Amino acid sequence: MDPDVISWLVWKCKRRSCPKKSGFFNLVEKGIRLNGENIHLTERRTELRECIVGDSSFPLLPWLLTPYQRKLLPLPQTQFNRRHSETTKPGQMAL
Repeated sequence: MDPDVISWLVWKCKRRSCPKKSGFFNLVEKGIRLNGENIHLTERRTELRECIVGDSSFPLLPWLLTPYQRKLLPLPQTQFNRRHSETTKPGQMAL
């Protein structure tokens, strides 16, 4: 795994401006990281790009997925949060 990604994953901050001070953030914003080709899903006519999955302490960015934070959520958002949580588990176990 790329050391920039590891440092991004382990680094948490409650202030929403903190990730913008990281080296990884700057590399992504300059197009040096997360710059692979988009994946096209023909069934749903959807295009997916590379992204990072972060917890609720991170801000929502175009390349950073975070869970919904309200207590009572509609079913689609609840399902998203469940899938989001499952997606983060391998990274948490690796660290």
